Amino acid sequence: MSASHVCSGLGSEKLPGSENSPAPKERTGAAASATVSPETTTAATPGAKLEPAKHPTESAARTQPGPAHARAPLASPPPQPLARPPVAPSAPAPAQAPEAGQHVPVLLETFLAEVSPVRGLWLDATLGGGGYTRALLDAGAEAVIALDRDPEAIAQAQTWAQAYGARLRLHEARFSRLDEFAPRPLAGVVLDLGVSSMQLDAPERGFSFLRDGPLDMRMDKEGPSAADLVNTLPEDALADLLFHYGEERAARRIARAIVKARAKAPIRRTGELATLIAACLPPRRKGDIHPATRSFQALRIAVNAELTELAQALTAAERALAPGGILGVIAFHSLEDRIVKRFFKRASAAINPLDAPAAAHRSSPKPCAPRFEILTKRPLLPSAKEIARNPRARSAKLRLARRTAAPAQGIDPALLGLPLSALDTLSALPQSLRAKRGQR
Repeated sequence: MSASHVCSGLGSEKLPGSENSPAPKERTGAAASATVSPETTTAATPGAKLEPAKHPTESAARTQPGPAHARAPLASPPPQPLARPPVAPSAPAPAQAPEAGQHVPVLLETFLAEVSPVRGLWLDATLGGGGYTRALLDAGAEAVIALDRDPEAIAQAQTWAQAYGARLRLHEARFSRLDEFAPRPLAGVVLDLGVSSMQLDAPERGFSFLRDGPLDMRMDKEGPSAADLVNTLPEDALADLLFHYGEERAARRIARAIVKARAKAPIRRTGELATLIAACLPPRRKGDIHPATRSFQALRIAVNAELTELAQALTAAERALAPGGILGVIAFHSLEDRIVKRFFKRASAAINPLDAPAAAHRSSPKPCAPRFEILTKRPLLPSAKEIARNPRARSAKLRLARRTAAPAQGIDPALLGLPLSALDTLSALPQSLRAKRGQR
């Protein structure tokens, strides 16, 4: 899923200030700018059954060495009772262009060129409009398992899933649990992060400040909404949320205005909140992003626990991939990309990630075989032509890595740049809303 929001991509590895520090008491300047719900499993058509497996066993075979642009084909996983596709096309063919108003996948052609030839069993952890899923199937994947936490994405996919028969399996689930849906080691996993155009363009979902609607932002339609956070969080907690998840320098000023406004009446509409935020910031100059962009991003990340979900999804993909399997991640803002970059860097290093926090106190950290080989030393960016065709692609970054045969390891989320101690949104919510969130 692709995000339409634009966030400033910071050049440094750190958030403004410390990752675990509270929002500054007052910042001025140019500021214009997870829990698990029950999963529903849906088969495209009756056919070969793919049963979830908690911990797929990795093959002992190693990948062949070679550069990213001249890599050897991935070794196919052991034969399984899956419907084999007809003879694969000689070159990857992108999925059919979506109709007007539908989601346009970002960096799709670039991704296909990098992972070609497409073979074996793939998992699309962010189904959205189905662009990546259909492209992988059309390019020759044996089968694709597609996940999405949004029930509307699963329902919409039913309108075209029949064409792929037993080669496609749909699951309503969070991608942090993707390894539970892999019946055997995977040839590839792709995560297209953020919010989809379908979600942004639906005012009733409450993701966008451009179309007035209820202040919701829940991808799976369960748990506390953005309105709940805006109207119940203490001022300090709200300011920390805006600062750490939205990199909003005027966080304290905005939080103060929100608390003052909600004392008169609850803030329930996206338009109302966007207008309030804009009044706190200097007038926009030409080319500046909307003043509410960063604050809306922060609320959406908090509501959906997106950063924690991402960290868990990366380690789940590590467990699910076969040796030689490819992990591709498309990120849309600096917080997401920083987590992916740090994960790839640590997973490709010859040190134990669980030992990393104590490594500074030792002269020689405990060695550990690298679990990934980085295929993109720098992120791949959309071309000017793609940005002109789809402006929502302008902030996208694609990173790729290839799984080695080394055993999967866990990793401390704090090492990935998550602002974990900066804000505990759950503990700051009233007890009734904490219970509501715990049921997700």
